[in-house]
Amino acid sequence: MKNLIPSIIVCLVFLIVVPLSAQAFESRVADRGMTSVTIEWDAAPSGFQGYYKVWRDEIGAVGTSSNHVVAYTSSDLSKVTFTDLDLQSGGHYKYTVQLYDATDHLVFSANPIEVCTQRSVPAIQWTYVAIGVLVIVLLIAALFYGAGGIIEHPVGMLAIASALVLGFGLIGFGVTATSFVAAC
Repeated sequence: MKNLIPSIIVCLVFLIVVPLSAQAFESRVADRGMTSVTIEWDAAPSGFQGYYKVWRDEIGAVGTSSNHVVAYTSSDLSKVTFTDLDLQSGGHYKYTVQLYDATDHLVFSANPIEVCTQRSVPAIQWTYVAIGVLVIVLLIAALFYGAGGIIEHPVGMLAIASALVLGFGLIGFGVTATSFVAAC
């Protein structure tokens, strides 16, 4: 019986560790927003008893980071997503998902993933700016080259004012347009 104990231990190790190590345990970005990030990862093996820990490193401008637990689940191993809310717009983060067994031993550590939240940046819409400038230039040209008599008519004044508002409005809209991009 004494000689069987090492063989039993080796068999148990192969039955438990080999199937676990053969499985891929990867994480990936599922979604990112202005102030939130959703990550997902591969599920734990069927019948596994344990929990996940999700670690977040905030990567600063000078390369500094702080490491702390963001979330963990101890009973629901089917939950394979996590949404981190209230992040900084344009922030740079690194997430690592780890799988622990019921005795608090690290079994798997997924690939660390870096993600940046989105930030808004000015994105000039040149089409609107160009049309606005064209409207104003055509109005000035029309007034300069002989349509000056239109100013004396009330409807003409309304048409000129409308053209100016339209032209400057298109320019303003084109300049203040924004788009959302990842910060890093």
